[in-house]
Amino acid sequence: MDHKFTFRGPDKQPITDESFYRDYDSAETIGKVKVGSRAVYYKDGRRYFCIPLEYIDRVFTRISGCNARMCCAGVNYDYYRLILVHGDKEISNIIFGHDMEEVDRAGEMIQARRPEIALGYVKPAKPPKKAKAIPQ
Repeated sequence: MDHKFTFRGPDKQPITDESFYRDYDSAETIGKVKVGSRAVYYKDGRRYFCIPLEYIDRVFTRISGCNARMCCAGVNYDYYRLILVHGDKEISNIIFGHDMEEVDRAGEMIQARRPEIALGYVKPAKPPKKAKAIPQ
């Protein structure tokens, strides 16, 4: 395989394993990502990323709002992001745009490739409140 790019892994270091490049070539494209049998691939700026499926613990869709001012009024619109999570850390935040169906399909396909991956958002646990000091 002669690719003109180098994949970066979740740790931002180059990936040299040729099997990921072969998987990329046969991966299915959904919106901004390619989902292969071994990993999720996407481009961010000038870099190509490869997130192995065994590294992903959870996938969810984030809805972001944007307010735009027009000449005569303000307009609100939403755009969607695919979030890949490892442990408690969001490792990828991939902007898809205005089509929520693509983001949902990508998340479902990732989970179908590795059923251990949880699908959906989980609210982070709040740290316990500190007890107030009792005046003496």
